[in-house]
Amino acid sequence: MNRRQDAENAAVARLIAEIDALDAWRERVGRRIILLFLSTFAGALGLLFYIAAFEGAPRELKTPPGPRAAPVLRGARD
Repeated sequence: MNRRQDAENAAVARLIAEIDALDAWRERVGRRIILLFLSTFAGALGLLFYIAAFEGAPRELKTPPGPRAAPVLRGARD
């Protein structure tokens, strides 16, 4: 009877260890997803900063030479 209890206790211990391993795997996947989201968000903020700092500077708009056409206010069917 003692061997049977030892085998049962060992089986329960193995089952608990497997459940703990699954829980640890799930936590790591969640952390990886959060890390991926945060790194993507940081990259987007960096790109936004770059565009605002270097590419968003006001530039002087020049009108092309030649005559200007009148703006169209209505569609062709009216």
